Amino acid sequence: MIDFEALAARSLDEPLTPDERVALRVWADTLEDAGDPRGPLIAMEHALRDQPRRRYELCQAMNEYIAAHAAPWLGLFVPFVEFKRVLSLDWRSGMLYGAFFDTRYLADQTKLPPGDLVALLFSAPPAATLRRLHVRVRYAHQVNQVLEVLREIARPPPLEELLVLTGVRVVAIAAVDHDLPYAAPPADRYPELRLFAGDARLSVLSLLDSRGRRDDTDLARLLPAAAPSTAEGRRTLGRGLLRPDPVLRAQALHRLAELGERAFMFVESLMVLLEPGIVTPQAPIAACLPALGDHARIALPMLATITGRAAHYDRETRRAAGVALAALRP
Repeated sequence: MIDFEALAARSLDEPLTPDERVALRVWADTLEDAGDPRGPLIAMEHALRDQPRRRYELCQAMNEYIAAHAAPWLGLFVPFVEFKRVLSLDWRSGMLYGAFFDTRYLADQTKLPPGDLVALLFSAPPAATLRRLHVRVRYAHQVNQVLEVLREIARPPPLEELLVLTGVRVVAIAAVDHDLPYAAPPADRYPELRLFAGDARLSVLSLLDSRGRRDDTDLARLLPAAAPSTAEGRRTLGRGLLRPDPVLRAQALHRLAELGERAFMFVESLMVLLEPGIVTPQAPIAACLPALGDHARIALPMLATITGRAAHYDRETRRAAGVALAALRP
């Protein structure tokens, strides 16, 4: 007998085989017949994988389905799902994997501060599996409001990546692993967390490790064997990507290229690193993207932007982005 719950949980850490995806589709039909809201979500997720050009349409359909049919499941957070272009939820096998939440408009409409809005998101039962959270706030002082929620919630989710942004872009690395200008969530509550926090003038990229900071020699030794299917491997790869040492970062990128589609959970991190001014040059990152398979398609808009921005990217970077773009397009 197939343990479908275990199979769904494993899909958060590694891509499933075609046979395993078929098994989940069968399970989705069973869940739908039983009135479980996860069933239709799994079916729509598989349609999204098979029809990447309909990504926006299908993602919107998933939000609309949740708003119409899954109100008890999302609890107090369900009214916010109806706001278009404010919230994007990433579902994996019927479980909430990522949430991309622009609180600026909602804060104006609801008169609730960003911290309260994020707290409502965490109050929803599906948030118990949340791995990745991106939040955009209007003012720099609101970053700490979001981080305060992470320090206070009773049942913290297994977050591995947190990005809190104000302004339009992250433009420069100001600190790594130390001297954080924000009150970071405690490492003992979020031992796997990579924290990105920044505004239009400042970006901080830091990995919170429950055992404290490792030296770079140890990290260089661990990177070649780091596996994204384990929390330790994801932590090691995340540290490699965020270290200021270009040799370590290049080693981490080469490891992602070797892992191919198994490194899918790092595509969003690569998108942050591709922002102007974060990494110079960005060519190794752009060249790494084609190895990530279908999951790298979310990089298409960024790569298209790079190829046409001579003012922000050098020729080598733009050429590498063009090669990556050609490899990703059907």
